[in-house]
Parts: sequence; C-alpha cells; structure tokens
Amino acid sequence: MNNILVSIHSNKSIIKTFVYCNLFIFSAYAYTKVCEKEREMYISEKEKQEPEFPDGCCLERNQYRLLSCSSCIPAFVSIYGFKRGYWDLASFSLGGAITSVLYWTRPDYSWRRTLDVNFIRAAMLYHCLRGYNAEKGKIYLLINGVIIVLYITETQLYLKKRYWLFTYSHIFLHILANTSNFILYTGHIPRLTI
Repeated sequence: MNNILVSIHSNKSIIKTFVYCNLFIFSAYAYTKVCEKEREMYISEKEKQEPEFPDGCCLERNQYRLLSCSSCIPAFVSIYGFKRGYWDLASFSLGGAITSVLYWTRPDYSWRRTLDVNFIRAAMLYHCLRGYNAEKGKIYLLINGVIIVLYITETQLYLKKRYWLFTYSHIFLHILANTSNFILYTGHIPRLTI
C-alpha cells in the first residue's frame, strides 16, 4: 500500500513538473511574440514622430524624474525578500530596481530600455512560476493580471501622446507590482523543485 502511495505521489510530482515546464515554455514564447509586436509598434511610432522632447528622451524631464524615483521601490521590497530568505526572488526585485533606475534616468530607445523591459518581464515570469503554489500565490497572480491590463493600457496612452497620464499610470504600475511582490513574500513560498 505504501509503495502505491509513493508511486502516486511521484507521478503527481512528474506531472506538476511537466506543467511548470510547459507553462514556462508557453510564457516565454508568448513573451517573445509580445516583445516583437511592441518593438515594431514603438519603432514605427518613433519614425513617425518629430522629436518632441529636446534632450532626445521619450518624456519630459519632470515626467521621467518621477518615474526614476518610483523605480527605487523594488529595492525596498527586495530587502524584505532577503530578510525572509527568498534570495532568488529578492535578487530579481533588486535587479528590477537597478535596470529601471538605469533606464528612467534618461529614457530613450536604447539598449537600456531593452534591458529594463526584458529583465522586468523575466522577473515577472519567474515570480509567477514561484508564486503558483505559494501561500499568497492566488492574490499575487490576480494582481499581476491587473498589472498586465494596466501595462497594455498605458502603452496606448503613450502612443496617443497623453504623457502625463502615462507617467502616473506607470508610477501606479510600479507601486502595484511591488505591492504584489511584497504580498507574495509575506507568505510561505515553497522551493522550486524540478
């Protein structure tokens, strides 16, 4: 009887690992498609526009200074993550703070934007993977659904040249994303086993 229970548990573990791997592969594929589409959209929009901002940035100085300040929030959340022992997740949060501050100190369509966007998306995917079976995972994933909708909405605001609305919504996105990470870190997060 014990051998049957061990076998069933082992099969569930294999199925769970299979689901995790496929979820990651599907997410990575969807991510690359979204990135390609977004990059094409921004490049075509950039080519259509005459330079609006004198310093070559994609926003006014006051706007990107606010975003640079709100980009520091993940550093504080990562401190809590390190304290709770979630070193991998906290490292992603700290890396998100670094890449975001690097980008928002002078936002343009350079390698810094590509680095920031790709790092944040990878961090979000990893957090979702780890948060799937976490104690506060359902709340975390629900908030991430809102974040994705907000990100799509703010992209449209930027393309419609509503730059202050874009700025405020992106600050709200920074706050919301880091609140969801903080909530995730407050509960138990099981180790990732493969």
